[in-house]
Amino acid sequence: KKIVITGIAGYLVVLFTYLGVGLLMKSSHSF
Repeated sequence: KKIVITGIAGYLVVLFTYLGVGLLMKSSHSF
């Protein structure tokens, strides 16, 4: 089941990275 845990961890990393970039883009557009 290590593959499942690794997959979930990778998915969360990508998700948080996407959200972080989205917030940065939003804040930069506001200014």
